[in-house]
Amino acid sequence: MYKEDVDLAYRLQRRGWQSWFIPTACAYHIRTAKSSLLFFGRNRPEKVQEWSYRNHFFVLIKNISLGQFMRYAPGIVLYECAKAVYHSIRSPRMFFSALYGVMRLWKRMIHKRAQVRKIRTRTV
Repeated sequence: MYKEDVDLAYRLQRRGWQSWFIPTACAYHIRTAKSSLLFFGRNRPEKVQEWSYRNHFFVLIKNISLGQFMRYAPGIVLYECAKAVYHSIRSPRMFFSALYGVMRLWKRMIHKRAQVRKIRTRTV
């Protein structure tokens, strides 16, 4: 959970689906009363922030090709470094716990990456 929408968008694109921007469209994201109170703005619990930060790396690992990474490396590296500095200062426990989670699940994500790559029907 957390970043699953981005992961789904990458997977759908690889299967040949398209996304369209329709400026007049209106969407509502309905959450339970409990989750709305817990996750409002920057006051999310540290565990939720950890999952979000960890899963951001998983989305990159599973979905970004080497070619895409090389093409966008300066922006990706700059963004990730700035984000790492911010989180390591603002909430170091969350930051290091998330990085530990990435390292602990690294092999599993590489396996998932291989599965995602097998079922693609379109090169992105």
